[in-house]
Amino acid sequence: QQQSGATMGATGCALPEMSARHSKVRENEIAVAVVGAHMSGLPLNHELTRLCARFLQADITSNDYRLFSLPGGPPTRPGLIRVEEGGASIDIEVWALPSPAFGTFMAGIPQPLGIGTLTLADGTHVKGFMCEQCATKDAEDVTPQEVRQYADRHVRYQAHLLGNKDRTVKGAVSQQTLLRRPAHNNSDGSDHSDP
Repeated sequence: QQQSGATMGATGCALPEMSARHSKVRENEIAVAVVGAHMSGLPLNHELTRLCARFLQADITSNDYRLFSLPGGPPTRPGLIRVEEGGASIDIEVWALPSPAFGTFMAGIPQPLGIGTLTLADGTHVKGFMCEQCATKDAEDVTPQEVRQYADRHVRYQAHLLGNKDRTVKGAVSQQTLLRRPAHNNSDGSDHSDP
């Protein structure tokens, strides 16, 4: 398929080389760390894939961040801030975004979110989503909870508000879930499979 010049569906993005599908960021790419709705299988992941972004890895931040569920939505957006004390490591995904598309991606990021420089648990730095601290004043701090537990509670609550208790969790997740622990961790060398 690669030799035929086929693209990935309607995106027009070239098929990645087999050896490069889970490789490090390349010269013409920028690594971007995402949390919440931009992660694989969640409502805003298409904002990355339509720009031909490649999944690199599931990872965690250093232990000096806190995560908030910001008011508004749908979809609800998580706000990640760095703190001097009382922080924790937060689950993220790192994607490789083509450099020419970086500006387009940033232009779609609404206030109070923005792109800053995150520190990962291994001490490396990567561009990624951060939040203005003032926006967390009335937001729910979800740092102490397991991210997946928060997501599941959020889905059940949204289903209750919709008045349809028979709605499947899978259907609710595809529309409502914002935060979740990455399903794939490549630390063991296993491949990541996008939904």
